[in-house]
Amino acid sequence: MKREEIKAIFADATDEQLKAVMDLNGADVEKAKSKVTALETELKEKKEAIDNFNKEIEELKTANASGEDWKAKFEALQAENVAKEKQAEADRILAEKTESINKRFEAVLGDKKFNHDAIREAYLKKFGDALESKEYEGQSDADILHALTKDDATAFTGVTAVKLAGGTPQGTLGSKKYSSREEINAIKDASTRQAEMIAHAHLFPELKV
Repeated sequence: MKREEIKAIFADATDEQLKAVMDLNGADVEKAKSKVTALETELKEKKEAIDNFNKEIEELKTANASGEDWKAKFEALQAENVAKEKQAEADRILAEKTESINKRFEAVLGDKKFNHDAIREAYLKKFGDALESKEYEGQSDADILHALTKDDATAFTGVTAVKLAGGTPQGTLGSKKYSSREEINAIKDASTRQAEMIAHAHLFPELKV
């Protein structure tokens, strides 16, 4: 749907409203495209399976296969199909789960921006793990994100560490000076490791910060 077509239907629509409608339409189009792609892939796989089946049947005929050979081939194909169906179902469930987590993560982030894509990916994984953890059971997505990031002053852009009286900056990463890449790579916590990599960018010139 083009901007002019929307304008013809909603003559008084503002630029913001037009953009919102176009964004929604674009999302629907992309969703439909992904479904078509998935169906095309499935059709291709089934066609290949049928072609392979016919080829194996011809090979059995040529070899004058016995009844036992036919039975064994049939059972093997049955087992293979069952395994493929189970894998396809597992892949579908994982894809839906991943999409749901990504949407919830994007929604709860709002206008917050991470300092680096690596930090974002680390917290996305932590967020997904937290959704399945009993430790966070009953908590809102916002509460979970806050719990995960509250002690990390370097996670988001525009966040300044708060120094407590008589203490050190709360949750400030990068306060410890590392002299080698190996020391930082040895940090077990992924988000802490990524933040220290950024804080010591001179040791990781390949990072674009």
